[in-house]
Amino acid sequence: MEIAGKTALVTGAGRRLGRFIALSLADRGANVVVHYRNSREQAMVAHQEIFARGRRSWISRHDLVEVEKTESWFADIEKKTGGIDILINSASEYSRTDYESMSAGDLGRSMNIHVQSPLIMIRAMSRSMRKSRQRGAVVNVLDSMLADPRHAAYHLGKIALNALTRDLAVGMARFLRINAVTPGNILPPNSEGMNRFDRAKPPLNSSATSGAARSVKASNPLGIRGDPKDISDAIIYLLRADFVTGIVIHVDGGLHLGSGTYGL
Repeated sequence: MEIAGKTALVTGAGRRLGRFIALSLADRGANVVVHYRNSREQAMVAHQEIFARGRRSWISRHDLVEVEKTESWFADIEKKTGGIDILINSASEYSRTDYESMSAGDLGRSMNIHVQSPLIMIRAMSRSMRKSRQRGAVVNVLDSMLADPRHAAYHLGKIALNALTRDLAVGMARFLRINAVTPGNILPPNSEGMNRFDRAKPPLNSSATSGAARSVKASNPLGIRGDPKDISDAIIYLLRADFVTGIVIHVDGGLHLGSGTYGL
């Protein structure tokens, strides 16, 4: 796929990784729909930055929890833009709910955001591609598949999105290539930072090693923090790789391998 000239919808594009992904696509010539739920001011900034890069941009609010409205919302976006070629499902909600306290509403909310609304958009996109006899691309942003009982609803939603990626990659292969990325330790919680992080591996036997650096080191075998560009580079590869579908790229410094293997 040639990204330049294509139209991309990035959900959750007002903040954090979603924003970086949206700007990275614009840097490669894509026109971008900036989706947001609550972060209107941040989304407007991203929207303006895309315009500054010489690309077309649209800003659109929608609460992905409201699945009964997602299909009409997506149809309106397709009408306004002339069609979506690229869909990046990066919107998320990282709620702290363990298995003891998780309610049916908590789980339903997570499934709506991470599975139901993405499924509705992907189905609509597949129908559009079938009509136009073209092929689009979808990249879903997952999270570590390691155990996370403190964020049960979120974790189950992301696991289901992983399964959706594989199943739809088979079922919709004639019209869509569907892949996923799994970020590791990229942005600190609640950080809006966009600058590159210090990737230097802390010395193993240094009294000067800070607690934060030790925490980053312990989080993955490489012992460094990732960068938002690592995620966008993986997404760009998946969008361009015409013979690749149904895979998950772990951009996590080896976290998915399990720290026990390394004695960390």
